[in-house]
Amino acid sequence: MFIPFGCREDLRQRIGRIPGRNARTLFPKYEYVLSRMIYWFTMYNDKYDEKGVPFNMERLASDIGDSARQCKQIIDNLIDWKYLVLFSEYKVGISSRCYKLDVEIEEGRFSMVRFYQTDGKLINKLITRRGVKYVESDLCDMQRIVLENHISVSQEGLNYLRDSYPGNIYIEAITDMYGYDELSNLGNEVLDMISLEPEDIGLFAFIIGNFFVTRPDPKSRIYSNLTSLKREHRRFLLLDGLPVMETDLVNSQPLFAIPVIENHIKKNPGRFDATPDGDMLHYRDQAQDGKSYESVAAFHQDYLEFNDRRKFKVDFYKQLFFSKVSEPRTKIQKSFGMLFPTFLEVMNDIKKDHHGHFAIMLQRAEATLIIDDVMRRLFNLRIPALSLHDSVVVRDEIELELVERIVTEAMDRLYSLRATFKRKTNAKEVEEDEMTKIIRKMTSMKEFSPSFDDVTWLKEQMMRLRKRQMAAAKIAPVEESLYGRDPIQFDGGTIHPKNRKVRFKHIGKTYQYTPKKFDEFMAGIFKNTTTSETTTEENKSTDFELNRHGDQSA
Repeated sequence: MFIPFGCREDLRQRIGRIPGRNARTLFPKYEYVLSRMIYWFTMYNDKYDEKGVPFNMERLASDIGDSARQCKQIIDNLIDWKYLVLFSEYKVGISSRCYKLDVEIEEGRFSMVRFYQTDGKLINKLITRRGVKYVESDLCDMQRIVLENHISVSQEGLNYLRDSYPGNIYIEAITDMYGYDELSNLGNEVLDMISLEPEDIGLFAFIIGNFFVTRPDPKSRIYSNLTSLKREHRRFLLLDGLPVMETDLVNSQPLFAIPVIENHIKKNPGRFDATPDGDMLHYRDQAQDGKSYESVAAFHQDYLEFNDRRKFKVDFYKQLFFSKVSEPRTKIQKSFGMLFPTFLEVMNDIKKDHHGHFAIMLQRAEATLIIDDVMRRLFNLRIPALSLHDSVVVRDEIELELVERIVTEAMDRLYSLRATFKRKTNAKEVEEDEMTKIIRKMTSMKEFSPSFDDVTWLKEQMMRLRKRQMAAAKIAPVEESLYGRDPIQFDGGTIHPKNRKVRFKHIGKTYQYTPKKFDEFMAGIFKNTTTSETTTEENKSTDFELNRHGDQSA
């Protein structure tokens, strides 16, 4: 769970002054409420900004094991203590009270807190609930396996995190140990020292292995670390060491709207004008060609070529698919109503009881295709894939082709629709490397002069290339030849020659040596390669030298 950085002591003192309550069991309940607020603030920022975070006191009471009155007191106390603010009041039959974080909390940083079953009944209950099985929970389990065993963060992502928090020795230690040490069991004594900007929480969770995969109901989307990760940070992910590749259904929501609308017409025969060659056919053509937004934009002379397409999509959904039923007022609403009057009439009929019903039906149509059909077939083929709502993430172009074939077949079988795709990847376009240039030039010179001494020339070019590379990296040749730059495993832990750090697994700590002491340590390691473990006296001597030189402990 995430809480405001540095708030734990303040909360403990305030909770300790509440009469008649056990502070030890009450403390996690306050942190749970704050964590839920921060989760919405960081993972669903658009919804948070628009509506805040709803809290139904009866449901919250069921979650944390208190009465509704006591839950209300927790919320009221957090408001009095300047952690929360009331955003909107309770509306009978419509919505619960909604809250937001205090503005100073929103502008601050957050830290991660790890809880265990021994911390209290609430935590035990939340951990147990994490294993609740739905009808299709095996699909959640499969995606969790992919996250835990196949997804990693690139060196570029690690560097981003280090550069974002310069001088933070805990971030430096965690990014240094990533990939070589188990980070999923980091204790709160370390996590409490790391304060994160809201936008970096998702990426940090990938690095320390804090994964979640949930499906709120058997027909909904699957939500995971990937779906909650900031779009800009997806470029830092690797799947089995390869840049992730994603195939995305073009115009997916307008496309899934077709079976939703057609099913509603079938359930209400005679109520709507379903002329075969009417506007529904025109809508189907535009959606299948991926031109739903363009056709509406062009109709009211606001061509997408000269505007922000992403902003237009946001307005399109906000004013049409996800809005309350009303007379057309905006240009987008009027244009859509003139182009597709039957579609608009049926959509409004679906939304008449509650405007959110249409959006829920769209997501269920999407989940039926992507989750229940496509993802299950991919897992049956043993392909490590992840769902990203209407997209699927895989490793390479071969798997990408397979996914698109499966989606195309399923779309036709389930909904009699034709799909179009847009591919994305975080792989960078790599220029021709130096070695390839050398080989290509050597081949052309050999063709020009058969007597050309290619072996001698190649050796000379490789030697020059090696010198250039080492000069660019500013690595001394003797240092490179002695230890290299890759981590070295030994019985006592892991050595990182690049920055002279050593991770001792028996004490769970990382130390950074001075250059002289690092050479002495390495000499001792190489001298004792036949021994199975470092003696206690050697460890004591090492600790003494570290303390005397004042090296930082991570």
